[in-house]
Amino acid sequence: DIVSCNTAFLQLFGYEKNDIMGKSVRITHRSYESFEYLGERIYPDVKKKGTARIEWVFARKDGSLFPAETVISVVRLDDGTIGGYAAIMRDITDRKSLEEGLVTAKARAELIFQVVPSAIFTVDRSCRITGWNRKAEEITGYMASEAVGAECFLFAEYPCKDGCGLLNPDVPKPVVARECTIRRKDGSMRFISKNADYLRDSAGNIVG
Repeated sequence: DIVSCNTAFLQLFGYEKNDIMGKSVRITHRSYESFEYLGERIYPDVKKKGTARIEWVFARKDGSLFPAETVISVVRLDDGTIGGYAAIMRDITDRKSLEEGLVTAKARAELIFQVVPSAIFTVDRSCRITGWNRKAEEITGYMASEAVGAECFLFAEYPCKDGCGLLNPDVPKPVVARECTIRRKDGSMRFISKNADYLRDSAGNIVG
């Protein structure tokens, strides 16, 4: 049962203090099953380790749900026995929305990467292939499982073998419509027009 809570807790859940004091903590769960599952999953670990951090979906007084990051700790009595549990909660709705947005954006980017009617590949700073789309498979004859992890010289011919334009600082970026020769897996040659530019991390460092 709830024996103590602060103003932030009341605001988070939409209760008045008189409404919640002495009530089972189950009141903060969307269902009895949710409460039981959390108890079976988390509290044995809390008893053993003294604390646990979880992400869970809780219910406000009005029935609306929200995700929260919660740290649950054992409260022990003077004799060392467990007298109860303390929970510190943080609403992570905004963080979850951002994470879901990133997942969606990544899925869309991956779809574009795969269906765009041009071969696209990415490499790291060692010229090892890190990404390889379906059109790249079609043009070169190499499946992604064969290409990813290999050096891009796997298929590169003139002028790339003589001086890689991807990571050569003397070659201005972006590279636009550079004519190159590649050798397909079956040994046949293809003439291509290539565009290239750096991949950078959030700090602006070149990563590929």
